[in-house]
Amino acid sequence: MTSVPQVPGAAAVYLDYEQTNDEDLHLVSYYVRIKILTVAGVKYGDVELPYDKGDHYSIKNIEARTIHSDGTAVPFTGKPYDKQILRAHSLRVNVKVFTMPDVTVGSILEYRYVLREDQYRFVAPKWYAQQGLFVLREQFVFQPDKQLEYMVGGANSRSFEWTSVLPKGASVEKVKGQWVLTMTNVPPIAKEKWMPPRQNIEYKVLFYYTNPSFPSTADAYWQRIGAWYTSWVDSFLDEGKLRKVVFSLVSPGDSDAVKVARLYDAMMGLENTDFTREESGREEKATHTLVNSAADVWNAKQGNGNQIALLFIGLARAAGLKAYAMWVSDRSQEVFEKNYLSTDQLDDVIAIVVVDGKEKYFDPGARFCEPGKLAWFNTASMGLRQGPTGAALASTPGADFREAETLRHAQLQLDAEGKLTGTIRVVMTGAPALGWRQSALQADEPQVAKEFEDEIKGGLPKGVEVNLSGFEGLSDWKTPLVANLTVSGTLGTHTGKLLLLPTSFFEAGTASTLLPEERQYAIYMDYAHAEQDNVSLTLPPGMKVEGIPQDAAIAMKDPIAPVNTIGLYRATYKVSASGIDVQRVMAIASPIFPASAYLQIRDFYGKVNAQDAEKVVLRSKT
Repeated sequence: MTSVPQVPGAAAVYLDYEQTNDEDLHLVSYYVRIKILTVAGVKYGDVELPYDKGDHYSIKNIEARTIHSDGTAVPFTGKPYDKQILRAHSLRVNVKVFTMPDVTVGSILEYRYVLREDQYRFVAPKWYAQQGLFVLREQFVFQPDKQLEYMVGGANSRSFEWTSVLPKGASVEKVKGQWVLTMTNVPPIAKEKWMPPRQNIEYKVLFYYTNPSFPSTADAYWQRIGAWYTSWVDSFLDEGKLRKVVFSLVSPGDSDAVKVARLYDAMMGLENTDFTREESGREEKATHTLVNSAADVWNAKQGNGNQIALLFIGLARAAGLKAYAMWVSDRSQEVFEKNYLSTDQLDDVIAIVVVDGKEKYFDPGARFCEPGKLAWFNTASMGLRQGPTGAALASTPGADFREAETLRHAQLQLDAEGKLTGTIRVVMTGAPALGWRQSALQADEPQVAKEFEDEIKGGLPKGVEVNLSGFEGLSDWKTPLVANLTVSGTLGTHTGKLLLLPTSFFEAGTASTLLPEERQYAIYMDYAHAEQDNVSLTLPPGMKVEGIPQDAAIAMKDPIAPVNTIGLYRATYKVSASGIDVQRVMAIASPIFPASAYLQIRDFYGKVNAQDAEKVVLRSKT
């Protein structure tokens, strides 16, 4: 095989992809065969197997070999290793990594492994049926636990259902006591800029457990879960145990705002084990700490994000404030699906507190999140929220674009040879600041510094280097996060006595935002945001400005409500006695758009890209 008709020019394809969920053994086994078709496909010999180490999963029993076209096989004899990679916005994923031996064009990569759940919980299978490559054949198998009887009507009866999105002709079938899905010629998921979470757009089957006592319709199910959640939260909080704690933190005469601020500060002072999970796990094992109530979290001075959020709610209630819990989906990973009757899609607990008569949202479980704000992945997200009369499905508010600001200031000097020196100061609030602060909790500071340098450098003109001098406020959630960098390198393109400089210094190296004419999926940016760049460039003696672009302003109207402006770009250029001053402002007030709005958004970014590509023309006297 040298090519596949369905995907001409493909670098590689899956010949087989198999996933078996064995509930009896509490593991998921995988089997993969990949055919390398071109030189570009050799990269698939570097294998990364993601897993959630934090939820006590581990990857075991890796077996692999490379099979050449003549039938010879080269087994993998090395030792896989663990590493943590930064995907986006401080999201770090644990992966087991290994490299297949002797991979060449024409090789088949064959490997198998097991994902084991260390705590032996029952986890309903989730089958995601599209891979990064075209799949000739794939099969999913669910083997239910043989020791559990799926009898309708029994006191301990248990069954399961599923919701699915599958192509025509594909369905889940029961074969010899197992549930099986077999598919052929499965296309890869399309890669588009600003895609929704893959879990919400690819072919999939999501199983969930049921029993005769639970409702089978979505509305009734979530109403029942809401009642259970309210009862469980109220029991866990046990406000009576928290009154002494509250008296040590606030005074009866404090205003609502002061009470909330002091309680929030206390939560930020606790150890959030979502970010120090391995260390806290050892400590918990050594001290036999059990968390049965919010008071246990306070006494241990540590807890996971959801436990800390619940403690904050309990303390607020004990302080005389109205406070409610809301259990929401992390929309960076998946968007809530009402017809998927499982609480597995609910991730984070946030707090709603009535402050001076108005409800305010807090995210104390998101370490370093600013008070009165939500981490971006918990904004505009669905979940179960408590209220005065119980709990029901609701949505969290979206964030204002002014709550996620990045200000970049560059003071640069250019010499007659085109060599560049200077400094950059980046000031961040909201989501950008939170991402780097949380990233610094999950990795050492030198690694985070390198990642920040790489992100900044990725937008700068070719030939410009940056070095991070240091962060200010990396662990202070109450202040903007500041990064200071030094600049060196070369800038511009010489044409005789002319020197052409990019006007958009911080965006010059960014890949073009011009998008294809067609799009399949909705537009799903992470969060509304605002950026402002101020660049001052001092020119050498004997060099003058011969040409500079005209100021520009570009607006994008809301596709749904055209009277509103939801995208704005401004660029101003000034010639001073010593050089050039450029200011660039970009703001996006809404991060999510339907696919039908794509052409309008493409037009806006096309104009922005064209303006960013404008040049300043300098002339040298020599």
